[in-house]
Amino acid sequence: MINNKFFTVYIGLGSNKKNPNEQIKNAIKELEKKVKIIKQSSIYETEPVGKNSTKNFFNMVIKAKTNLSPYSLLDNLLKIEATFGRNRSKEQHWGDRVLDLDILSYNDIIMNDYRLTLPHKEMFNRIFVLEPFLEVEPHAKILNKDISKRLTILKRVKEYYIEKV
Repeated sequence: MINNKFFTVYIGLGSNKKNPNEQIKNAIKELEKKVKIIKQSSIYETEPVGKNSTKNFFNMVIKAKTNLSPYSLLDNLLKIEATFGRNRSKEQHWGDRVLDLDILSYNDIIMNDYRLTLPHKEMFNRIFVLEPFLEVEPHAKILNKDISKRLTILKRVKEYYIEKV
């Protein structure tokens, strides 16, 4: 815990194993023990990224307030994942996941070290993150990037490559 000051955080949730909708709903209940949820997106069903999974993922984003430091929040998210049966050391990159919890943004903090990168280093390249993010924060700008414009670009690129194949 940092102090009595509360910080705005955005957390991405994802699952594609063991009834993903239920995994996400149960994860929210666990998250509520550590953060105050302000708003949550719908759950989006999306195609997997990469070649290590064939099952669709279910993803959403929550906006919350916390007085935990970024590292304490990260540690709590990792504990929740482990409680749900996630074993990060044994899973494949871009593989199936019982639960994935990512800090997407923590206030306006910018950091990059061996444990944590803020904002999340891949969020600007993931439609499955940006779409639900915009649902909870329609006019979001992170690192001076307009999230809505970035999402539009990603969708156009995806359509271009689908048409070319």
